[in-house]
Amino acid sequence: MYFLISPGQNPPSKAIVVEERSAGQSLYETNCASCHGSQGQGHIEPNAPALDDSEHAWHHPDEQIMLIIKNGGFNMPPVGADMSEEQIETIVAYIKQWWTEEQKDFQPGDIGEN
Repeated sequence: MYFLISPGQNPPSKAIVVEERSAGQSLYETNCASCHGSQGQGHIEPNAPALDDSEHAWHHPDEQIMLIIKNGGFNMPPVGADMSEEQIETIVAYIKQWWTEEQKDFQPGDIGEN
């Protein structure tokens, strides 16, 4: 689950945000870290790019990142084939914590923003 806040709406409680981040971290560690690294540094497996702020992951729209997690792509297997959309969104939100504010502003997507 990600949060879009409309004008006049209250942001989600800190407890909800922490719970979502914890879920994203758990899913990332189980499904992604063995290739992309525990901090998204990449290249644990030779063709697994960094997902942190050091390479190009932040250039891709949320929808593209979600599709690659779900269906695979390039050299990546479909690690999210059995995940719900909400679970994949929590992974994307978790990954985005490593990006700079400028990268988040540039990146086309709003998952994880509150």
